[in-house]
Amino acid sequence: MISLERCREILGDDARGLSDAELEVVRQQVHRYVRLVLSISLDKKAEGVTFPSEEPPTAKPGRGAAGGPGNGQRRDKAGPPETVGY
Repeated sequence: MISLERCREILGDDARGLSDAELEVVRQQVHRYVRLVLSISLDKKAEGVTFPSEEPPTAKPGRGAAGGPGNGQRRDKAGPPETVGY
């Protein structure tokens, strides 16, 4: 587990005003959450599930949610979306 000092560095202004005891609680909660996410990810990987970061890209990455604005397509005209470069 990382030190409380390192936690304060990572959190920056968000750690301001937190006592060491409060920061310890946050650190423990984050540690448990990370262990849970890693455990689920490893289980899914063992089942053969692929994650988006492991799949080959099919188009230029955009800045928005899939199908929404910012996905590399312009939707300000009538008709099918036009691909634009970023």
